[in-house]
Amino acid sequence: MVSKVIPQTLGLLILRKRRETRVRFGSSHGGGLPSQATSREQRVLALVAEGLPTREIGDELHYSERTVKQVLDDVVVKLGARSRSQAVARAVRQGII
Repeated sequence: MVSKVIPQTLGLLILRKRRETRVRFGSSHGGGLPSQATSREQRVLALVAEGLPTREIGDELHYSERTVKQVLDDVVVKLGARSRSQAVARAVRQGII
């Protein structure tokens, strides 16, 4: 018998798993990108560094807001960062942008 999972509980479990993955990924790779950042990631990070909000980044690059958010989520994980601003700081220090 499958038990019902409350949506809020499922959401918390997903967030916890993402945090654990970020910690493992960041620490096992020294907090850097395991391979070179994609050009899409570099363009999005550069626009975040300029202070543009997600919507304007999407408009500038002709991406949906959802795509921009997904790219940012991916690069935050790759860099072992906790936020998009920390990801930008790490990308600048590592010469990615």
